[in-house]
Amino acid sequence: MRLNEHAMDAYSQFGEDGIIKKIFEIIGVKYQTCCEFGASNGITCSNTAHLWRDQGWKALLIEADEERWKELESNAAKECLTRNRHVEPSGDNSIDQLLPSSFSDLDYMSIDIDGDDWLIFETMQARPRVISVEYNQSIPPPYSIRQTTRGDNLGASAIALQAIAMKKGYTFLELTKGNMFFVLKEEAKLFT
Repeated sequence: MRLNEHAMDAYSQFGEDGIIKKIFEIIGVKYQTCCEFGASNGITCSNTAHLWRDQGWKALLIEADEERWKELESNAAKECLTRNRHVEPSGDNSIDQLLPSSFSDLDYMSIDIDGDDWLIFETMQARPRVISVEYNQSIPPPYSIRQTTRGDNLGASAIALQAIAMKKGYTFLELTKGNMFFVLKEEAKLFT
């Protein structure tokens, strides 16, 4: 089964809403919690809005740009926590420090920060059941390339993200024109 066959956009950009829906139809929802950083205004091109707006999930939404964050604040549902922070690989602004204890168990995390995605993914300790990570689609598939310096906006190739995901105990599920989806290895057996 190809998850892309279920692609559909309610708020997402490349069919992620339908893919997320199908993934959770297969593995089930346990916590009804999600986190998105690089959340923008919370609605446009969002990978989590369909969950918290239409299905009542609790969400942690993080946006670094102050103007977008103000818009996010007004768009967010009461089940959402918002943060105006620039997520960093370590320190007080690491995703592990920004996640409140009520979000220690996550069903889904979306990492979309235009370049630093690999560095954040590589250092985070949180273990959401499902993760989507933005990749640099301009890097041809056989090349494992990733940024080494924060803020250089190169991002990472699909192969580089897959390697770090495997190292962290995740299995690749699907990719869209902008995001790669991974699931914890122990849940991967539910997919054919």
